[in-house]
Amino acid sequence: MTELFSLLIGYLCGCFLTADVVARAFAHKSVFQIGTGNPGMANVMARVGKKAGFLVLAGDIIKTLLAFLIT
Repeated sequence: MTELFSLLIGYLCGCFLTADVVARAFAHKSVFQIGTGNPGMANVMARVGKKAGFLVLAGDIIKTLLAFLIT
């Protein structure tokens, strides 16, 4: 049962796109409409700025830590 719970938490954290939230906050567009359309830190950093890129990185690290610490 613990493995199933871990999978669920990991899946839910992975479904949250930090890059999309940051891109909408900074550029007022979806991350899929910016640059290559790749929902990642490099695309956001190249098209929106370093601050936004580092926020995406921080958010992704926090998601990973959250999933790890909950399970």
